[in-house]
Amino acid sequence: MPTHHFLAFDLGASSGRAILETLANSKLKLTEVHRFVNQMQRINGHYFWNIFSLFHKLKTGLSKCIRDYGIQPESIAVDMGN
Repeated sequence: MPTHHFLAFDLGASSGRAILETLANSKLKLTEVHRFVNQMQRINGHYFWNIFSLFHKLKTGLSKCIRDYGIQPESIAVDMGN
């Protein structure tokens, strides 16, 4: 049975993380690859996510997955909650 690798990003109101999911022999293994702060910005009295910072941190998570674990994931998912 082949091994499959996926990278999931979980973005919360104040933090985020990248989780490497490895599926092998009908077992799922989860590994935290990167954890980071989600810095909200206040503009005109409203809070917004800093999309440029988040994009950079997503790229960092992907780079760490490849560099530190030698794994290029088959797919990437992003969960932003609500």
